[in-house]
Amino acid sequence: MEMHGGSWRVHASAVDDVKLISKVIENLSCGSKEIFVDKGKSSIGAMQITIGTKMNRKAALKSLKTVSKESWRKLTEHRWMEKLDSEGNIHIRLELSKLVLGKSELASDHYAKRVVKGKFKIANFPGEEIESVARRLYGILTE
Repeated sequence: MEMHGGSWRVHASAVDDVKLISKVIENLSCGSKEIFVDKGKSSIGAMQITIGTKMNRKAALKSLKTVSKESWRKLTEHRWMEKLDSEGNIHIRLELSKLVLGKSELASDHYAKRVVKGKFKIANFPGEEIESVARRLYGILTE
């Protein structure tokens, strides 16, 4: 298996449709029942709601496969590898406005609107390079 698990999260304001965004996160997580909604304040003091989920490895891979193949193909392997951090996590962002319409598409690096942030932990065995596992996962997503 290429992953330990993953998570999705999005920040919403008091005027956003939290039920709709929660439903989007539930669909994106392939039925994960671990959807959380945390109310708090943003750095400027405004009401902020964080909606998210954590997934096991099977649900995480299934969730990544819901993103359109066209989106994965637009993201080159080089850009995919740039999203890999030093701890073996891949960080991706999806356009929230398209998700509420039922379209799972990656947000470009310069996309300035609302996004759903994804973090997926790459699994590797002793002696196996994390980069090679990440490349293999990219190959699975673009097939």
